[in-house]
Amino acid sequence: MLSNGVQMLLAETRTQEDVAPSVAPSKVGRALNSYLATQAKVRETIRDSAAVANLAPRTEAASA
Repeated sequence: MLSNGVQMLLAETRTQEDVAPSVAPSKVGRALNSYLATQAKVRETIRDSAAVANLAPRTEAASA
């Protein structure tokens, strides 16, 4: 059972959601495209960083 404060907060949130205007589908599409493009850039950066790390000399291992 939720406390009275939590119940009131949930009720207020639901009320605000009910009266909030909906987002235009075109904006959702643009946001999704932006997210996918950013995700691809992050993957590319990680891949490039891993490639550079694999090329770097292993000075720690050599000195051990």
